[in-house]
Amino acid sequence: VPWYKVQSEVATIEYVRLHTTIPVPRVYAFDSSMRNAVGLEWILMEKVQGRSYGVAADYMDVEEKMEVQRKVADWMDQMSKLTFDQIGSLY
Repeated sequence: VPWYKVQSEVATIEYVRLHTTIPVPRVYAFDSSMRNAVGLEWILMEKVQGRSYGVAADYMDVEEKMEVQRKVADWMDQMSKLTFDQIGSLY
């Protein structure tokens, strides 16, 4: 069911935002139906500032790259500790 995917994505983004320190964008609005002016499902969220790692890495020294790796490892650790009392998606 298409609407289920968007609902689940929004619920997951909010869950991660509220239960971790992982920087995720805020969801401002969404429509999980196709019965709207756009004719598609959509999510309007905060713009994430920055550059992709692939671009930024060319300008980083070894210590900066290690700091990024430490942050990503911390985020993965936080994600691994999230619990959910059911099988399936959050929505």
